[in-house]
Amino acid sequence: MGFYLKNYPNVKHSGMDPILHYMYPGFKEGKKPSPTFDGDYYLKRYKDVKKSNLNPLVH
Repeated sequence: MGFYLKNYPNVKHSGMDPILHYMYPGFKEGKKPSPTFDGDYYLKRYKDVKKSNLNPLVH
C-alpha cells in the first residue's frame, strides 16, 4: 500500500482504501499497484483478460 499511496496521493486524500481503489477504478486508470506489476503491460500481453474487463492483478 505504501507504493500506491506514495505514487497516487490523491487516493490518500480521498479516504478510499488503496486496495479497493486499485481493484476498481485504479487499474482502469492505468495505475500500478506495485513497482513490480504493470497492469497495462499485462492487459496488452493477455488480450483475453482485457476483453473480459477483469482486473489484471486478480487474473
